[in-house]
Amino acid sequence: MTRQTDSKRGEQRVLTQVRLPVDLWEQLRYEADQRDVSMNFLVVRAITRYLPTLTPVEDFVDG
Repeated sequence: MTRQTDSKRGEQRVLTQVRLPVDLWEQLRYEADQRDVSMNFLVVRAITRYLPTLTPVEDFVDG
């Protein structure tokens, strides 16, 4: 794991790789180009918005 500090925001970031289906990658690239933002920006925004919508793990575990 490689940690980097974002010089603009002063927050730490982790460099990682994610395998995406080609069609999803192409759509992400297109949408980023249309909005003049980075693909990274869209991925971080999407994950940030998605994670809070997940059902808590405790709801799946029998206890």
